[in-house]
Amino acid sequence: MTTKICKFCGNCKTVYRRGRYKYFKGRTYYCTLREEIINRENSCGKWCKRKVEYDLSPQRFDEVQKDIKELEKFISPREL
Repeated sequence: MTTKICKFCGNCKTVYRRGRYKYFKGRTYYCTLREEIINRENSCGKWCKRKVEYDLSPQRFDEVQKDIKELEKFISPREL
């Protein structure tokens, strides 16, 4: 059983900070319901379990195959 804190809430998203050359995962979260930046150890009455969803639809696989064909145009045959 998970603790009911913002870190594990389905409504909270991780805030990324831009460094000099790349983005870093921060320790703060953004609550999509309250529309504010919050601390990950907070909790509220609107907590809900985070759901993991996978997109395994045929359309998604068609898009991936199309993207692979586009990438093959930029890679020389020697690199394959």
